[in-house]
Amino acid sequence: MSGESASVPGGYPVLILIAIALLVLLFIITRREHRPYYTEPEPAFRHGFDKFEQIVENHTDLVTVIDNNNCLLYVNEAYCGLFGKSPRQLIGTPFRVDDTGSVMQTGTEFMHQLALPPHQVQFNQRAMTQKGWRWISWDFKAVSDAGNGTDLVIGIGTDVTERKMEQEALQASEESYRGLFNSVNEAIYIQTEDGTFLDVNDHACKMYGYSRMELIGRSPEILSAPGKNDLENIRNIVEKAYRGEAQHLEWWGKRKNGEIFPKSITLNSGTYFGKAVVIAIARDISDQKQYEESIRLSEYRLRTLADNIPNGDVYLFDRNLKFLIAAGTELKRLGYSSTQFEGKKLEDSLDPETAQMLLPMYRTALLGEKVHSEFTFRDNIYQITVLPLYNQDGHIEFGMSLVQNVTRQKNYEKALRNSEERFQSFMQYLPGVAFMKDSQGRYLFANELLTRLFQKHKTDWLGKTDFQLYGSKTAREMVMNDRKVIDSGKGIHIIETIGEGEHATKWITAKFPIPDKHGKRVLVGGIAVDITDRIKVEQKLKISLKEKEVLLKEVYHRVKNNLQITSSLLELQSAHIRDEFDRELFRESQNRLSTMAMIHEQLYKTDNLSSINMQDYITNLVTGLLKSYDAGTVKSDIRVDDTLFALDTAIPLGLIINEIVTNSLKHAFRKQILKENRLTIRLSKRADNVMQLIVADNGPGLPSQDVIDSKKSLGMELIEALTLQLGGKLDIRSDGGAVFAITFPLDKV
Repeated sequence: MSGESASVPGGYPVLILIAIALLVLLFIITRREHRPYYTEPEPAFRHGFDKFEQIVENHTDLVTVIDNNNCLLYVNEAYCGLFGKSPRQLIGTPFRVDDTGSVMQTGTEFMHQLALPPHQVQFNQRAMTQKGWRWISWDFKAVSDAGNGTDLVIGIGTDVTERKMEQEALQASEESYRGLFNSVNEAIYIQTEDGTFLDVNDHACKMYGYSRMELIGRSPEILSAPGKNDLENIRNIVEKAYRGEAQHLEWWGKRKNGEIFPKSITLNSGTYFGKAVVIAIARDISDQKQYEESIRLSEYRLRTLADNIPNGDVYLFDRNLKFLIAAGTELKRLGYSSTQFEGKKLEDSLDPETAQMLLPMYRTALLGEKVHSEFTFRDNIYQITVLPLYNQDGHIEFGMSLVQNVTRQKNYEKALRNSEERFQSFMQYLPGVAFMKDSQGRYLFANELLTRLFQKHKTDWLGKTDFQLYGSKTAREMVMNDRKVIDSGKGIHIIETIGEGEHATKWITAKFPIPDKHGKRVLVGGIAVDITDRIKVEQKLKISLKEKEVLLKEVYHRVKNNLQITSSLLELQSAHIRDEFDRELFRESQNRLSTMAMIHEQLYKTDNLSSINMQDYITNLVTGLLKSYDAGTVKSDIRVDDTLFALDTAIPLGLIINEIVTNSLKHAFRKQILKENRLTIRLSKRADNVMQLIVADNGPGLPSQDVIDSKKSLGMELIEALTLQLGGKLDIRSDGGAVFAITFPLDKV
């Protein structure tokens, strides 16, 4: 059984119980008239009994006696007064437990409880009285009459309605406080001066993943991310808040699952059930940090974009027309810096005239309308677009203006209009036919010469197709060429034939795609020139050129023969020379003549009469020299880029190679005993319009430059003179043998 113990106001509970017990005994004695030994109580006893009866009757608590049949034997005046009945009306009636609002349902249960140790029952009863519904706290005790074994129940009741109402009000107040405390959508911590948690709300528990009991009595260290907070400084901040100084800080928290997150905390002093405390209110700012980072990144991107807009600027401003971001290439070109705008209002950043011109546009944008206009500033034409920027709630938060210098574009448009007029005039008098067709092959434009040559008026061309203007064979060829241009999107140069037989004419035609304003290739433009007479002339020229080529080949052949004859004469003459030095001079001259003859022979054998393939030429040249000096043990490594050389370049190069290779065969390998005698020749392109010739051997190398200069041979003089003729530079060095490097411009080729 649950209930609430009743106290006995008045301070005499023992006396009351004794008085009640005496009253009960007296009540029993006075009703035992059948007992022969009954006598009146002694006067002294009667005096004490009266005194105790007076105490009970005048006590403010309710007093009642119930027999073992649950009937009222006695009620005091307080009981009668509360229920508005006299003792006569109450005594002998049952004590009805079931109608009182108690936890027990029947009198039988009530008496059964009293029969069990400790023979005492306490409960709160809600009863209807003269004062309305009242709460009575009852304390019932079972006692026995030892004389005849009769059990009695003595009950003392206290009206606790006011106390009950105060308790209910206090409970309701605390429930309201707790409900309000837990309904706040931010974490709240009640802390002592040293930071210990006295209480936390549900949102704080949810934020960290701890229960309320896991946090109460703990310090903030339990919620701190290791190494990310200055805990000593946090203690100082809490102490300042306790003294009444409002504090604000950012904190890195650590949830129970180990997750680390940022939060913002505000601390203020307050009271908690009469005790001075610190009230901390915290908010998870992870989203805010991400938002700030996204804002920072957006600002960075915006600045980067602005700094790369050709001739343009970007301005971001708030609702007070204060610039937040000002960046761009035009800003810098005009000599401004971002700091001259950022943090300032529009009217404070520009001259009054320009500011007054722009202000209406900016204000209109902040009302939700996009503004597009042009204005002139410092003799430049600017195109400006001002638009509103909305936040997540759909409200205008900022404005943005995009400014671009379109002076060049405007001048270009003006020039384009002038150009269009000049184009029309030019096309009308172009010494060639000009036309334009749509994707269906219909003529959209025909210049004056086209209409004059074919003796058709301009209106006879416009809207017509080639099939309507020419024969089917001619039209079929033209349409096929038009389709190539449309499908490929590229221009072509072709020769078209108009007409048949002896009246046919040849036209060299340039056809090209013309996109429309949407960039689609839907038009075909063309310019054609009549080349009928030119073709006839070219045919005559080809015949004449062929004759000249035959003649030129004959010249090359005869030059080669003459050089070979001269070489043979030198060889015959050298047979009669006894001096070895003179014989060597004849051989060198003979090799030089062979070098030149070889070029003319190669020109004679090829179709190209103006240039030489140097790979074949150098290979043949070196092979001939090796045979001439009986140098079969010398290995040659020749690598030449695929480049053609004109005759006036090939001959000097051949002579230079002849002199250098001859020098190597005479001096590098004659007395040198090596595992391998090697001759290396490289002719390659080094850069645009620059060639390099390298001839090297692996012999003993060259003497010093002074010795070379003092004993300069005819061959060395030839090398230097021929290098100068090529406009090149000669570099001679010893690097594992003699190395000759000649660099010369390709434009000499």
